[in-house]
Amino acid sequence: ELYDLQNDRDEVHNLASSPEHVVTLAKMRAAQENLALTIRDVGLLPEGEMHQRSEGTTPYDMGHDDKLYPAARVLKAAGIASSLKMDAMGDLKAGFGDSDNAIRYWSTIGVLMRGKDGLAAAHDEMVKAASDSSTYVQVVANWSLAKYGSDADRAAALPKLVNLANWSQHDVFTTMSALNAIGDLGDKAKAIAEELKKLPAKGESPDGRFAGYTARLLADLTGSKPAFEDAGEPQPKKKGKKRGK
Repeated sequence: ELYDLQNDRDEVHNLASSPEHVVTLAKMRAAQENLALTIRDVGLLPEGEMHQRSEGTTPYDMGHDDKLYPAARVLKAAGIASSLKMDAMGDLKAGFGDSDNAIRYWSTIGVLMRGKDGLAAAHDEMVKAASDSSTYVQVVANWSLAKYGSDADRAAALPKLVNLANWSQHDVFTTMSALNAIGDLGDKAKAIAEELKKLPAKGESPDGRFAGYTARLLADLTGSKPAFEDAGEPQPKKKGKKRGK
């Protein structure tokens, strides 16, 4: 995205695709990418992946260790994925064979972002990624197969998403990722509606606030009320008028 903040303070008119602003876009993009590399921005990792890589240390220290976080390679993979160019499919498909989870993650994201055409071009790779060692790669691959694949693809992917959304089987970040993916599927997720009602709304979490997120996501998907108390989140107070004497 690119905005003229002097004349468009509310950022309504995105100039990123404007031929007249190609030079400015390239200049600002380079500045943003250089900053990301300078500060070793770990936001390019799925949140759960960031915590996994930081085990025994801190996200800051992990982010500054190229063995734990090859920032330049991850940034490049993210750029290829988000370019939306179909001629980048070769690079995306190559990324599926990378030993780093984040590179494979961005390859699946890149295919998902390219919709039906992307899945058609990398169908075999996505089917394999649906059973990747990384649950975050699994979520995106199954999401894409369920959304843009055939009926058979969807039938195979939906149960896997239910499993990934099961908090008793996976960490809270995988659970939230899977629930968000299922929510995006809309009517295409009808076949698993009853299975979603059986999923636990509470589980282990590095911070109590994540418990509330999962409970609300499940409530939205199943049409039930959020289990605030069960999830460890305070029940919202009801507002009412004060009576005078």
